[in-house]
Amino acid sequence: MVLDPPREREDLVFLGIDPECRAQEGVAPSVREQSRALEMMREDVDNLHLDRRIYADLINRLGDAGVGVMIFDILFVGPSGNPEADREFADAINRHRDKVVLATLLQPRSDGSYEPIRSLRQLPGVVQDEQGPHEGYVNLWPDGEDGVVRRMVYTTSPLELQTGAHWPGDRVFESLAAATARRLGAEVWEGRSPRLRYAISAEEPATYAAAYGAHSLHGVFVPDQWKGTYRNGEFFRDKVVLISTATREDGDYHPIPGAVIYGGQFHLQALGSMLDNHYWKPAPQWLDTVALLAMAGLAVLIGVAFRNPLTILLSALALGGGFVMACAVFSNLTGVLFAGTSGLLGLGLVTIAAELG
Repeated sequence: MVLDPPREREDLVFLGIDPECRAQEGVAPSVREQSRALEMMREDVDNLHLDRRIYADLINRLGDAGVGVMIFDILFVGPSGNPEADREFADAINRHRDKVVLATLLQPRSDGSYEPIRSLRQLPGVVQDEQGPHEGYVNLWPDGEDGVVRRMVYTTSPLELQTGAHWPGDRVFESLAAATARRLGAEVWEGRSPRLRYAISAEEPATYAAAYGAHSLHGVFVPDQWKGTYRNGEFFRDKVVLISTATREDGDYHPIPGAVIYGGQFHLQALGSMLDNHYWKPAPQWLDTVALLAMAGLAVLIGVAFRNPLTILLSALALGGGFVMACAVFSNLTGVLFAGTSGLLGLGLVTIAAELG
């Protein structure tokens, strides 16, 4: 057993639309001139409205390289205003429809209801059949007022979001993670997940924020990077590739315990948790009781053994610190989320009584 959190999966890749897509530092003008995708990325448009011919070229390039699944964490609403770009994009999706997952947004209304806005319905020329394309919603919901996202709602319905209860007959939608997992043949977790056990990056720095870090999208179209970094596309073979924005200015930035990450990273974390069954298990009630009694008993022993109030206080602080570290080791070893609050409560109350005495 290891004490570290789970590591990110190598078969999940994030291609980010970041500032480097515009700057393209290190890309020679002669190279840029030979790639319409690189040229169009430099146009003065926001990240959510890149020319759809870029995505068409991306789908064809990754699809021909043998990619497993391409997830678009981007909502496409209606025609782009360029019929030729829309046609090429639709043709690319139709050609690789069994590998494409498109975004849906469950849009809240002023009356408390939710309206599904589906890229699959909004995009002109895209044909759906049993092979695909697939679709999943991009919504993320924090646990409480602190805004931290600890769980993933893998499946839900508009009425469930509005009323808090599932209603027979109401269409159930899947998240991007759930739709992709089903496409991969994995068992799909329905409804709200337990607390996610977030993965850390495989390479240093091994942190939550660095896990599933974005590869700049433009690199796929740079010949040297395609040949070297991506080994002429072999890097992407059978992998899941998510395409999304990777700048704070776009607002798709979410706090998780211990870090703040892009929405694309979160969807891959949720997918990885489902594929590997990495969730925190709740601590059983008896463990809280044992911790409470054990720590209270140790505090009594400290109070009996030491009469000096300062010695009692320092001993209790040292015991509390050691107990917190022990809880962290126990949680990482077992996957049982145990903060030891009851034990600290027992220690604190008895220590206060001993100090007063």
